[in-house]
Amino acid sequence: MSERFHRRWIEYDSARSERTAKAEGKADSIVVHDLCQITDFFFELVDDEKKLYAVSPTLTNNPWPTITGEIKHFDRTKKIKYFGPKDELSNISFYEMAQSFTEYEKYVKTKDEKHLHKVLAILYRPAKQYNKSNAETSYEGDIRLPLLGHEATVDRRAEQISELPDLSKQLIQFWFVSCRLKIVNSFPNMFRVPDENDKPSNLNKYGWAGVIWNLSGGIMNTHEVCRKNYEEGLAYLSYLEDQRIEAEKER
Repeated sequence: MSERFHRRWIEYDSARSERTAKAEGKADSIVVHDLCQITDFFFELVDDEKKLYAVSPTLTNNPWPTITGEIKHFDRTKKIKYFGPKDELSNISFYEMAQSFTEYEKYVKTKDEKHLHKVLAILYRPAKQYNKSNAETSYEGDIRLPLLGHEATVDRRAEQISELPDLSKQLIQFWFVSCRLKIVNSFPNMFRVPDENDKPSNLNKYGWAGVIWNLSGGIMNTHEVCRKNYEEGLAYLSYLEDQRIEAEKER
């Protein structure tokens, strides 16, 4: 759990007994109100008088920077630390975004938790090997082993992550959804729902793979595009979409 959450929980708990004495007949609403205040990254107040709250996916600071898993090494069990992305998913690659978003969409559609576990396994990965080059470049802004080229390790991590407490997985999921929503809102013309006037594109049926092929000019250069930061890729795609819309207006 995040340090901020712990600190505010302690502050809440220490003052709770004093408030409880004054809350006869209103205990439930007072407690709910207090809990919503210490977890304000989950909720927003929509009616102050009635103390009504709505879920607000605005938790973009990673509440769980690392996860500890276990792997079998010969006849022993070895603990291994998996590192998550930075706040706001700011250091994920274009490929990583495509894979995690696709897997999460499968989870939303099927409600099968194996897809959620896979999302977390895509995001949480072991550290790169320590060497002088990595140390001097601060691991190029991402301590995690690249997803590209190591996809075969995802399923094994997903099995380990499935053993996490449900509350832990739900908190990480909430954080991912918050970050995903922020990315979608930052690039509205890339994630908008097509309307009836939109012309169908052949790329749509290929999903993110089609987008990557289009950006790379063919399959031979896909790795270069996949390694780019997601924001760089979406910014360029957004630029191309703006150019297309302007061209349509001039016709």
